[in-house]
Amino acid sequence: MASLKIMVRSHWLSSMLLRIFARPVVLIDGTEYLANWGVPWTGNVEAGDHILGAGIRYRGTSGVLGVSLRTVTLSNDRETVLSARNGVLNHSPFHLEEVPRN
Repeated sequence: MASLKIMVRSHWLSSMLLRIFARPVVLIDGTEYLANWGVPWTGNVEAGDHILGAGIRYRGTSGVLGVSLRTVTLSNDRETVLSARNGVLNHSPFHLEEVPRN
């Protein structure tokens, strides 16, 4: 199994609006998982290639907005840490970047 950690953050300019009215969502191979602002979403998945993304769902709505998907290869017995952050505007897509390991 591969360990996965995704931190969803909003751009500072749109953060107040998003933190009040939206909830972050992590997507793994098309399955949605609710996340929390500023708290890493963690889980274990099978090693191999996975399509990952992050976005937001405004309270009271069903659609996930701002998703930008990316294929990531996860390795056995290794924790992969990703950061997802949107652009300046609240509807800008969330881009995933791997956080370098020290």
